[in-house]
Amino acid sequence: MQSHLQMMQVPRQHMDIFLAVKCRALATNPHTAELSDLAQAVVRVEMLKHQEDWTGLAQVFCGVCVGTHIPAELTRFCCCVTMALLKEPNDKLTLPYELFAETVCQQVSFDDMLKTTLGRIGVSLIFRYHKTRDWNKGVKLVSVMFRLHIEFTTLKGLMGNEHRVSRCQLVTTATELFLHSGSIEGALKMLRADDWFVTSNMWPCEQADIDGRKRVLTLLAGKTSHRDTFEILTNLPGLRHHINSVQVNEYTEMFSAHLRLCVMKQTLQVAADILEFMLIHGMVPDTIQLQNLIHKLGKQNNWSRARALFKRARLAGFYSAVVCESEALFLPCSLREIEMTLAFEMFITSVKTSLQPPAGSSQPLLIMLRRHADAADVTESVYLAAGCRLLSAALIPNPKLSIRYTAVNQNQEQLFQLDRGSAHKWFLQNERWAQEIWAS
Repeated sequence: MQSHLQMMQVPRQHMDIFLAVKCRALATNPHTAELSDLAQAVVRVEMLKHQEDWTGLAQVFCGVCVGTHIPAELTRFCCCVTMALLKEPNDKLTLPYELFAETVCQQVSFDDMLKTTLGRIGVSLIFRYHKTRDWNKGVKLVSVMFRLHIEFTTLKGLMGNEHRVSRCQLVTTATELFLHSGSIEGALKMLRADDWFVTSNMWPCEQADIDGRKRVLTLLAGKTSHRDTFEILTNLPGLRHHINSVQVNEYTEMFSAHLRLCVMKQTLQVAADILEFMLIHGMVPDTIQLQNLIHKLGKQNNWSRARALFKRARLAGFYSAVVCESEALFLPCSLREIEMTLAFEMFITSVKTSLQPPAGSSQPLLIMLRRHADAADVTESVYLAAGCRLLSAALIPNPKLSIRYTAVNQNQEQLFQLDRGSAHKWFLQNERWAQEIWAS
C-alpha cells in the first residue's frame, strides 16, 4: 500500500497519516511487518504481471524466497507467481517462465531450495498447459527445465491437489505434451531422462497412472522407428519391474505384432531382439514367426544370432520334437533348412566323443524324419519335401555333411545316415565355438 501511495504521489499530510498507522500496527503485532512485506510482494507480482516484466518478477521471487516466511505463506506466494506466469503475453512467442527461470538461475545458481521451488512452479505449469491442451507451450516449458537442469520429475506441484499426483503421472503428462505437439524425439527424451520410471516403494502410483502410461506408450510406439518401438515396448509397465496388477502375457500380442512387422520389413536384428525378449519373459511367440526369423537369420549368414535364438527357443519349450540320443537324431518334418542345420550342429556336438574310432563305432549315425503327431495334417508331398530339405540342409555347414537316405520304418518315416567321418571333420574345424554354443 505504501508503494502504491508513493507512486500516486498523494499529499504529504495523507502520507504522514498512513505512516503513523503503519508504525502503530507494527508495534501492536510483531508478525505484521513480515506479512506486510509479503503482501507488498504479492502486489508487485500483479504489477509486474501486467507489465510483462518477467525479469523483475524473478527478482521479487528471489527476494521473498530468501526471507524468513513460514512455509504456508511462502507456498501461497508461489501460487501467485505461478498464476502470473500463466498470463498470455503480447508477444505470443514468449514463454514467461523461460525469462523468469533464467533470471532466477543466474541470481541463485547454487541455491537448492530456490531451484526446487522453481521446479514446483514448473510442475504446476505443466499440468495447467496439459489441461488447456496448450501443447507447444508445455513442450517449451519442459525443454527450458531440461536446459536449466531443473530436476522436476521428483517434485510436486503447488496448486490444488497437485501434491497428490504421482511421479508416474507427472512423467506421463510431460511426455504427452511432446507427443501431441508432434515431437516424437522429445517424448522419447522425456521418458529416457527419467529412466522410464513407473513406480517404486518411494514413489507409488495408482492403477489409473499405470493405465495412462500404457496408453501413452502404445500411442508413441505407433509413431517411432522399429528400434525405438522395441525400446518402448520393453518399458511397458510391469516388464522391467514386477507390478501386481500387470500380467506380462497381456503384452504378447503387441510384441507379436511388432515381430511380424520387423520380419516382413527385413529388420532382422530388431526382430531377433524382440523374439529373445519374449522368450526370456515368458511371452509365447507364434511358432511360424519364430521359425521364419531363425531361417532368415541363417540365410543372411547371421549364424550366431540364429543359433542363440534356436537354443533359447528350445529352453522355452519350442523344438521339443528335436531329440538328440546317443546314436540318433529325431527331427520333425516341420523344420526348415536352417533349423535342420542347427539341429545337425547340436547333435554332432553332443556325440563328439564317439565320432572317431576307437572311441566309438564306425557305423553311421541315424537321422529319423518324423511326421507330425497328427499325421492327417501332413500330406505325402509335404513330408517328402521335408526329406529334400534335410538333404539340402546337409550342404549348408562348412565343411559339408555327408547324409544319405536309406529307408523308411514301419511308420513310413524316412531314415537317413550321417557319415561319422564328415561329422568328425566338421567338429574339428568348428570345435571352439560349437562347444561354447551347444555344449553349455
